[in-house]
Amino acid sequence: MTTNENGAAASAPTGEDEWDAPQERVATRYVDAQGHTIYAWNLTSSKLTDPVKLYMPSHRIVPIVFVPGIMGSNLKALKDIYRSGQDGKASSRKKIATKGQRIWNVDSMTSPVRADNSISWPGQDAAARQLMLNMDAVEVDDRGSIELRSEESNVYLPDEGRTRSAQRRREEIRQARLDDKRRRGWGTVSWCSYGAFLNWLEEQLAGATYRNGKPSLAFLELFKHVGSSPTGAIHAPPPLTEEQIKKLVKFRFPVHAVGYNWLKSNLDSGQYLADKIAAIRKHYTDLGMDCQKVIVITHSMGGLVARAASQACSADKDILAVIHGVMPTDGAGAFYKRFVGGLTGEGAGVFGSLVGKVTALVLGASGRETTPVLGFGPGPMELAPNQLYNGGKPWLFIKDAHGKTLLSLPERGNPYEEIYRSNPWWQAVNPAWLNPAGLAIDALQRHRRLLDKAESYHKQLAQKFHQPTYAYWGNDAADHKAWGTVTWRAVVANVYDPKPGDVFFGDAMPTRAWSERPGLPIVGHPAQWRWSPGHDDLPANEGLPERYLLDGKGQTLRCTIQPAADAGDGTVPAGQSGAGVMRGSPAVACRTVGYDHQMSYNNDSVRAFVFDSVVRAIEPIVVKA
Repeated sequence: MTTNENGAAASAPTGEDEWDAPQERVATRYVDAQGHTIYAWNLTSSKLTDPVKLYMPSHRIVPIVFVPGIMGSNLKALKDIYRSGQDGKASSRKKIATKGQRIWNVDSMTSPVRADNSISWPGQDAAARQLMLNMDAVEVDDRGSIELRSEESNVYLPDEGRTRSAQRRREEIRQARLDDKRRRGWGTVSWCSYGAFLNWLEEQLAGATYRNGKPSLAFLELFKHVGSSPTGAIHAPPPLTEEQIKKLVKFRFPVHAVGYNWLKSNLDSGQYLADKIAAIRKHYTDLGMDCQKVIVITHSMGGLVARAASQACSADKDILAVIHGVMPTDGAGAFYKRFVGGLTGEGAGVFGSLVGKVTALVLGASGRETTPVLGFGPGPMELAPNQLYNGGKPWLFIKDAHGKTLLSLPERGNPYEEIYRSNPWWQAVNPAWLNPAGLAIDALQRHRRLLDKAESYHKQLAQKFHQPTYAYWGNDAADHKAWGTVTWRAVVANVYDPKPGDVFFGDAMPTRAWSERPGLPIVGHPAQWRWSPGHDDLPANEGLPERYLLDGKGQTLRCTIQPAADAGDGTVPAGQSGAGVMRGSPAVACRTVGYDHQMSYNNDSVRAFVFDSVVRAIEPIVVKA
């Protein structure tokens, strides 16, 4: 017999050989390759006369579309990638990647066993990074890792003496469930970053069911949210009611993920997302289901992509609500630091975990290594502080050893002209590092053209947000400081750089050593300082970028970016950028603590916020009988 889940008892366990058969006989349900709901059961003894129930899910569909942050999408080679020989002749070209080869797959890079057909990054130089992490040479790869929840893996089918065939059928159902998740895009995003959250979200929203007129056990768990409001809410909304949560049973919430080419502009990725959302809606309507709009959940730069989709690519009509997580609304000072000195030494945030350390190894530990990638990627460039960052006030400071401010930038509110396109030593990109592969291009001109595109994105979307928007961001000043402002500390110093042939004592070659002389005054305005010849590529000092300069008198200056000191999540600063979403008058906005940027969706209070937001987002939907 069939019955609707909108009026159904406690969910039956879906066990296997080691599980007991459920008291209520419920057919196993899954989705086939065409998206149809399929039920599985084996014939049983005629002595069993109670009905086998087929619980029918709702025909009303509200897809959840998850959009990851920068570097959270898997990428593969769009074509064969070649590197020219040192003589520059085409005949000496060497293939360094084959079409379809995995170029960027965080799960593979963090696994002890490298996935088949993936690039081995250790030992790759800046030229290889430029060629392989090129927005025009890669595309989204859907072959990433996916894991089933335990209850999805444990498929109950009665054996009735046909153990082998039943086991084979169970394996087929498991594979069908994996295939369904892959069709919904789960393989396009980093599993180690987002997999646990995607499975949790699907489990929570699928649990809103009735069995025999009573809430399922999973549904009863959801009622713990009754009477609650999100942690850290700036203007706390009314607590959730039982009736609001009960409305979940009227819908089905299939969870989709949309990875994208994060090297491209967020405007390009926004169009890609808009097209995917339209295709998702069409898929369900073609199956005869009622699918009017989707709910978009974003992480980090995915928020910029979603805003572009909604506000620049006409997807707003297809979106019920957007839930933003740790969005760098106006950029992040950390990205200036990464352009200048690579991706090491950040402690918390994206690069504080194992995932982060491996990611930093691939993208580069120094400015010379990261510049050919970030410098030709409008997506990453759109994460550098924009014209509204820090309320339009200066955020880049040059100070002497005593803390006296020598220069504050941007002075005129335009970081693109005063910091990113400017020629002084503090510019984010060193032009000499842009083109290590020696491509026949005007590297600086191309970089500036792509920078123009990044500036255009922020001018177009600075004040635009989907309505309604829900958002949370980190405000942790204790354990997850971020670069809200960035400070160069300058001091007159003598430097010793060991050279081959130097005589030294001990077991190891000594490293660079400084003798600072803070008592000596620095001569000349910072704009007059110039690079010290031969010292434009320095290893970071304990992860903090350094530059050797000469002041107006020719004295050697040691200039070092100071550690992050502002409240945030280790990557996005709260006041300077995270709170920028308040310009969009979000329905609910939360400042919270206790998590790093990359793994924020694994935090309990964040997950409670997501559930709360979904419940509030569907409240305006009028459900017709």
